[in-house]
Amino acid sequence: MSLSMDVGESEKDYDFKLYAKNEKGKECEVSPENKYCAYAQHYRDSALGSSNSEIINIRELAVAKYKTTVEPVPETYKATCPL
Repeated sequence: MSLSMDVGESEKDYDFKLYAKNEKGKECEVSPENKYCAYAQHYRDSALGSSNSEIINIRELAVAKYKTTVEPVPETYKATCPL
């Protein structure tokens, strides 16, 4: 299964993230910084000013609660990323 977020023509940089929380309460995040978690992979990250989409692939579903979010790129990440 693939999930995608259309970036559009945004002047700001955003990250598409997936959170998975299992029955025991353990949570992990799939993001451009943390590419793999709970059978999922952050497949494509878009660059600032591009009109690409961000994609997260889920190989199989686990017994978990899933949540997707779109969040501004952290300031510390912007300072170290050449894009």
